[in-house]
Order: sequence, then structure tokens, then C-alpha cells
Amino acid sequence: MPFIDVNGAHIYYESAGTGSETVVFCHAGVADTRMWDGQIKAFSQRYRVIRYDLRGFGQTTAPPMKFTHHDDLRALLDALGVGKAAMIGCSNGGRVAMNFTLANPDRVTKLVMVCSAPGGFEPENFQPAALDIASYEAEQAGDLEKAARIGAQLWLAGAERPADQVDPAKLQLVYEMCLNDLKKSAAGVGDEQSMSPPGAKRLGEIHVPVLVIVGDYDEPMASLAAPFMQQGIADVRRVNMPTGHLPSLERPDDFNRIVLAFLDKS
Repeated sequence: MPFIDVNGAHIYYESAGTGSETVVFCHAGVADTRMWDGQIKAFSQRYRVIRYDLRGFGQTTAPPMKFTHHDDLRALLDALGVGKAAMIGCSNGGRVAMNFTLANPDRVTKLVMVCSAPGGFEPENFQPAALDIASYEAEQAGDLEKAARIGAQLWLAGAERPADQVDPAKLQLVYEMCLNDLKKSAAGVGDEQSMSPPGAKRLGEIHVPVLVIVGDYDEPMASLAAPFMQQGIADVRRVNMPTGHLPSLERPDDFNRIVLAFLDKS
């Protein structure tokens, strides 16, 4: 399996395709590289594709220490000889991709924010979904399996849609990814350093084409963040999909069509 040691972390990554342009996938904070299984074949036919497990997720390991995900990503791309790339990030992975764009503006060609929000985005009077609260309470009580079960329903089906309306195999995968992430978090993953000022205050610095994807059944944070990004970023477009928080996993063919059209046109 391919690993690279950067910034004190043993980072798991995969690379496919031989295109002249590179696309990097940054997974959600409730997942790992497996959430992009439905994208690799379609994207690698046109691009060099890189996906990796962020520090504290999947197969990546690291001792507790201070770090930033965007510095890890830069070191990974340096080690792989990648100068510029399009960034695709879901949820927390979108925050990482945006932070990388802000810290390395000459190395990003396009940015796709999937069910995501800029770092530091704090809408007034925001109320998390009941399932989100229940998952957090189970985690705090030490019942990680319960927290992962609730989280899988929330992040794949959504806050209001019944879990039986999504593919049970995909629901099981999200449960497994969530549980693995919760176990790593409980063991300690280090001290992530925040970008200062945060991305939410620096949208005007983003000068590449941006695609914002929102899931209709996702909890409201992404829906609130979308117009905020539309107002602050010069070149931005928005697409809604009839999914929960993980549209690339739930409806991969539709996701691939939408994102590839954006990458090919921009």
C-alpha cells in the first residue's frame, strides 16, 4: 500500500490516471478515502487522481503533535511531484481544500466545495440536527458504536429522511468509516492549528472557479454556507443534489457528471 511520511505523519494515499492535470480528493470528517470509490474510474480517464486519508482518519497514522491539514496536503503533493491541481473536498475536506487554496493560491486551478463551509463560518442562531446532538452525546458517553450508527444515518440519509431510503450497503460503509474515525479521535490525533484569519474572512482572496454542491437532505449548515460563499467569491456556481451529506457516495454517476463538466469547462 502507498504511504508517504510527511510532517511527522504516515499518510496513506492512492494515485490513478496519467492525465496532464491533477485532481485531489479530500474526504469528509466522517469518512476516509473510500467515500471516493465511485469517482476514481471516471475521473482517472481524464486526469491524474489523488485521494488520501487525512491525519487522524483511515489508514493514516501520526503521533499527537501540532499540525495543519493544508500543510500536510502541500507536503504530500510536493512528495508526489504535483505542482498544480484541482481540489475537491467534502464537508471538513472542503475546509481543508479551501485552506490549501488560500495558503497556496498559485497551486490550485479549481475548487469544489461539497456539502461544506469555510473555516470559521458560524451562522447566527444555528441549531444542529437532533441526530447530530444524539451522536455527539453517545460519543461523549463512550458508546462509539451507537454514535457511529446515528452518524451514518445522519450523514448519508440526512437529518429528516429515513435511513431505509438509502442503500444499506452504503449505510454500512459510512458506519464503518465513522466508527474508525471516532476510535482514532478517542485515541488522540494531535492539535490541529486553525488558519488565522479563517477562510470565512478571506473569501475575496479566492480567484479560481469554485463549484458549490449542496445536498437537499443534508443538515442546514451547507445550505447556509452556500449563499455566504456565493456572495464572497468572485467566480462561483452552485448545484443542489437530492442527497444527504455525501453526494459522491450516494449518487456517484450524477456527481461525476456535474463535477467533470465543471472541471472540463472551467
